[in-house]
Order: sequence, then structure tokens, then C-alpha cells
Amino acid sequence: GYVRGLYTFDTCSPNESFLERKFLLKADNDANLALKQLLALNDNLAIPLRIAWARFLMTLFHRSPENIKRIREMVINELPATMQNPLAEYASLRRPHDPPTFEEYRAAVPKMDTERATIILLQGVMDSKDVGNQLCRMIWTVVRINNPREPLLTCDCPLMRTDGIGHEHGHIVLPISPDALFVAVNNQRTMDSLLEIIRRPDSIMIFNEHIVGQALNYVYAKDNSQLRFVADRFGGG
Repeated sequence: GYVRGLYTFDTCSPNESFLERKFLLKADNDANLALKQLLALNDNLAIPLRIAWARFLMTLFHRSPENIKRIREMVINELPATMQNPLAEYASLRRPHDPPTFEEYRAAVPKMDTERATIILLQGVMDSKDVGNQLCRMIWTVVRINNPREPLLTCDCPLMRTDGIGHEHGHIVLPISPDALFVAVNNQRTMDSLLEIIRRPDSIMIFNEHIVGQALNYVYAKDNSQLRFVADRFGGG
């Protein structure tokens, strides 16, 4: 869900959000090119587009307002403790405008420092080389559901995935249109199992229940035909 100023940091230059206008803008634009290919059922993407789609998936892991808030708070609470030998390091790294002692610095870490650290951390987890390589190594496909009785729903937390994607059964399922699912797995056996579920007559309901149940604040639909379905299940209800 869109939240104005979600990625804006007070100590950045005026009217500019580094994450939103630089990193995420490029990630989203590149991913849009990949999405067009996926919607055309071309899952054999050129390497640059495959990397772009993997990076976009990584941003979806972390870019909800709740996750951004959690990471901001984590940095504020834990930044001072990251110094291995705080007293010695602080003495050598202290700037003229910093408090005279580490205890005073810990009590009021300069906002610019916490925001800079938060930006670095957010970009790092959204562009992890290890996770990106794992995503690119997975088997990808797009499944079109012909003439669905109800369209697929999506939400502000749309990735349906296992707890970790590196293990044998690790997988990701993402609605990319009202009648198409992106699927990524680590082996053909897992792919066959998911395809078997997708071919079931009630597959749309299965995936829509997952989507609505994991929504944080918003569910998105092609039309309002499933309002009752959403209301009955929103947030796992």
C-alpha cells in the first residue's frame, strides 16, 4: 500500500527520497520490463531482466510500511551496540560536533547517523547478492488460468512463500494479473506439486484466501465482486 513519505529521511536533501527516487524507482522500472515479458508467458528472461525481476521480488520482502518501521526502529535501538570496542572506537571516530563521551552518544545517536545507517541497511537487504543469486537460480514459470470464475486478488503483502527459499521445498507464488501467477521453485518436484494445486477447480479460492489472509491493510481486485469474500477473511479473519 502507498504511504506518502515512507522512504523519506529528514536529513536527506529537501524533497528527495533516496530509496524511492533512486534505488526503488530503477528497480520498479526495470521490473516492469520483465513483467511485460512474464505476462506474455515468456519465463526465459534475458539475464538483465531476470536480475531485475529478482531484485523486485527482494524489495517486496521488505518494503511494506510495517517492515520499514521495524527496520528504522532496529537501527535506532542497535546502532550504538555495533561498535566492537565502543569506548576506544568512539574516541578515534568522534567528530567535533559529537557528544564528548560514548555514553552521551548512545543516549542520543545523531539522527543523520541513524538515517544513513537505515538507508544502507534497507538497500542492502533489498539488493542482497546471496538472496538475488538464489532467486535467479530457481526455476521460474508463469501460469495462466483460463476463464477463471473469479479473478485473482492481490494485496500489500502479495508474496506467497515458504519460510526461507533456499531449501528443497522453497517456493514463491505471486499474482501478476487477475488470471496469472508467477511461480519460482528449487526443483521440478515442487513445481509439479504447485502446478497440481493450480490446476484444481478451486485454485483461485485457495490463492485468494492466502492473499487476503496475509494482507496488512489493503486488498486489490479487478472489481468489487469479491467484497464479501475479502471482508470475511481479511487479515486471517
